[in-house]
Amino acid sequence: SHQWRPPHRRRSPAADDDAPRRAHYHHDAHSHAHAHSHSPVSLAHSEHQLNMVILTVLLSLHSVLEGMALGVEQHLSDGWRVLTAIAMHKSFAAFALGVSLVKADLGTYFVIKIVFVFALMTPVGVALGALFAVSFHGAGATNTPAGA
Repeated sequence: SHQWRPPHRRRSPAADDDAPRRAHYHHDAHSHAHAHSHSPVSLAHSEHQLNMVILTVLLSLHSVLEGMALGVEQHLSDGWRVLTAIAMHKSFAAFALGVSLVKADLGTYFVIKIVFVFALMTPVGVALGALFAVSFHGAGATNTPAGA
């Protein structure tokens, strides 16, 4: 049976050493646990996480489309050109994502998950492109001109 008391107005620390404790004394009256923050740090952290997830989704969609371009290639020589272009382009995208992740300072586990998802998207796109090519061209399609 706790008695409710209105919070005191915060006094200057010079006036009383107990001022910070009294400003938050209402926490002592609760018998249950709860957590909250008096600073915008936790909000900024979740905003950084959301921004990184959005950036990863967008870069991942881009990677899937790149992979699909490789997956639909019918000629080996064209496939090597597309693969070279993807590798060069993806290195810049990976660098940009890495710099953003380091600046966001979100922890190793979160970074590993983001990088893992991003790294898988081009191979997923290649598989989707290959499935599309097989279904569009048929499994027995050849690259020879008609009538040859």
